[in-house]
Amino acid sequence: MPTNSNPALRGRVEVVVMTQADKEALEAELREIDAQEGPLSREVARMNMDKDDAQSATIVARRSELATLTRRRDEIVRTLSNAQVVEASGADTVSIGSRVLVQIAGQAPPVQLQICRNGNAKAGRITPESPIAKALLEGVDRDGRRQGAKEGDTVVAKTPSGPTEITVLSIISVDEGCNDT
Repeated sequence: MPTNSNPALRGRVEVVVMTQADKEALEAELREIDAQEGPLSREVARMNMDKDDAQSATIVARRSELATLTRRRDEIVRTLSNAQVVEASGADTVSIGSRVLVQIAGQAPPVQLQICRNGNAKAGRITPESPIAKALLEGVDRDGRRQGAKEGDTVVAKTPSGPTEITVLSIISVDEGCNDT
């Protein structure tokens, strides 16, 4: 299981929060890669044996394609091995897939964000691993229990520039269909 290379964090595994839909999408992508990787690997091995093909542009391209597939496969396996599947909790608390209107301290106007596995800043999507999403997903209720933040809650995100207060103005919707980019 991968661990952080930072000596202060060594031994700690980064948990990847995702919905069941996110997990299923990654599993489907992994099956596609596995289906492509075997035949491509055999083709590269065959071309390596043929002296004429061993130095051709085609074998170089195939090797590169195989390396790209292998890297993506390893990334998906690592992500799935560290996955923590959460269910969308509905529109009363922030969860994966939530589209929320937030006020970030020191910034105006309010910002609309959606927490999705595939972040896309231009589309206002942030990943669950981002400091703001972590703070919203791990909101603490009055009894000290961890749950998603609710409308009106103010949470503190541990951002690179320091602690940042975020107030949830409204939870607009919960849409687990965040798999597109």
